[in-house]
Amino acid sequence: MFRLVKILIIFILHISGITQAASLKDLFSNKIDHFTIEDGLPENSVRCIEKDDYGNYWICTKGGLVRYDGYDFETITEDRLGNKLHRAIRDIKIKGDILYVATEDNLFTLNLLSGLIEKVLLGPYDNVYVYKIYFMDDEILIGTDIGLLTIKNGKVTSKITHHKIRELLVVNGVLLFSSINKGLYKLPVKDLGRSMPVKVLGDKNSYILQIKRIDNKIYLSTYGAGLYVLGLDFQILAHLIECQGVGCLPTNIATSVDMIND
Repeated sequence: MFRLVKILIIFILHISGITQAASLKDLFSNKIDHFTIEDGLPENSVRCIEKDDYGNYWICTKGGLVRYDGYDFETITEDRLGNKLHRAIRDIKIKGDILYVATEDNLFTLNLLSGLIEKVLLGPYDNVYVYKIYFMDDEILIGTDIGLLTIKNGKVTSKITHHKIRELLVVNGVLLFSSINKGLYKLPVKDLGRSMPVKVLGDKNSYILQIKRIDNKIYLSTYGAGLYVLGLDFQILAHLIECQGVGCLPTNIATSVDMIND
């Protein structure tokens, strides 16, 4: 039986609020609190958490982008110049002093020093539903409802079409991405925009919520199909599903996987 060593699997347990336990361990100094709209969150569905170099935690929710300084929650909807930020946040990533914000209506940036918000101009691809942001060297990969977009030196290019791309991960020069209701695909980075991606696994009912590399394994958290464990050659090593007994999951809805360091 495949064993998960020091791996924490987070499942949907019909509770609301913050569910990223690895972040919570650091955030609350080994003490877990439960924050909801009653404590200042605009909405109880938390999708991701990032920490900046100034000690602030940034939380993305369906009700807006939230900054937490350890004392108070502040929902960021517009800057001092009136530039607005879409409320439905899907993903956030920090690079230097810039917070990139994926929303259900385009990509935005927030300058952590000035507090100014800017809508990223995506040319003919403006107002797309952005699921995921991924930094790859000097390029930004963006998973959207119309496929994969890349930004390099200010130029926006469409690289993959006919896919709603929710998750992205580059492993040894190969891009892995989850396509909503299609499954997991792979494509060498050097072939982006030139070749068709190849399906690794999945079907029309596949809904991969997270692709995570931990050491020499790749973990696929899914909605309804449990947890897949792949090797770096993208072959399936294990498929953990809901069942009774050792090595079983309590539910087939696995939202994320992370490592807990001692």
